[in-house]
Amino acid sequence: MVTAIIPEKEEMLSVKEIGDILAETLRECGATVAYLGGEYVRADRYGDIRDGDELTLFVAAEELPSERVDRYEHYHPALRVAEDNGIFLRLYVHSHEEIESEGGLEISLRLIRDDWTEIGDYIQGLRYP
Repeated sequence: MVTAIIPEKEEMLSVKEIGDILAETLRECGATVAYLGGEYVRADRYGDIRDGDELTLFVAAEELPSERVDRYEHYHPALRVAEDNGIFLRLYVHSHEEIESEGGLEISLRLIRDDWTEIGDYIQGLRYP
C-alpha cells in the first residue's frame, strides 16, 4: 500500500511532485531512467488518488551490483527520501542488459504494471539509450 500525503496539508501528492522529490537522489544513485507506475499513477491522471493506491518505482541503470539484494540496498536512499515524505513504494531495479533481454523498456515496464509515468523529465540528462 502507498500513502503519499503532504503531512501538513493531508493532501495526496501528485506523481509529478513525487518525481520531483525523488529526482536528485535517483540521479546520485546512478539511475539512467526512472518511472513511477501502478494504481496511483492511473488515479492521478483522473484526479482520483486514494490512500492505499499502489505505487511502484522502476529504475534502470548502466552499472548495478549483480546481486538483487545489493541493488535494492544501492537505491535504498531513494526509498528513504520517499518514506521521509510519506511515500511508500515498491522498487524494481533493472540493468540495461536485462531490459534488452526482456525485449525492450516498454515490455519490461508492462511485465510489472500497466500504467507508467516517466520521471526522467525531472532527472535532466537521464535517458534510456
